[in-house]
Amino acid sequence: MSADLKKIVELEEVQCAVEFDPDGQLIHSEGEIPERVADMLADLFSANLRMARMQAHLFTEESGMAGFGKEITGFAMMGSELSFCVIENVGVVVINEKTDLNKIYEVLAAI
Repeated sequence: MSADLKKIVELEEVQCAVEFDPDGQLIHSEGEIPERVADMLADLFSANLRMARMQAHLFTEESGMAGFGKEITGFAMMGSELSFCVIENVGVVVINEKTDLNKIYEVLAAI
């Protein structure tokens, strides 16, 4: 079942949303975004989520600090004007000056 990306792109701070599979293949996208950029975002989101999971696992194993639980479920990457927010297999591009990341993650978790 696909995520309902229309719910997240209705928020004014969200430029676009993509759903991707574990290999980084685009499932679908919403918002004003060229397909090649949606494909790139799907790959970027998937790769960074896998990297974050690997790093969190290694940190937990090496430090003995178990604050990440079994698996990272998402991440945020902040730029100067735009940011990426990812949870599970859905990621969005948001406008920083308008964004409340807690609200974004609340909506992402619900779709």
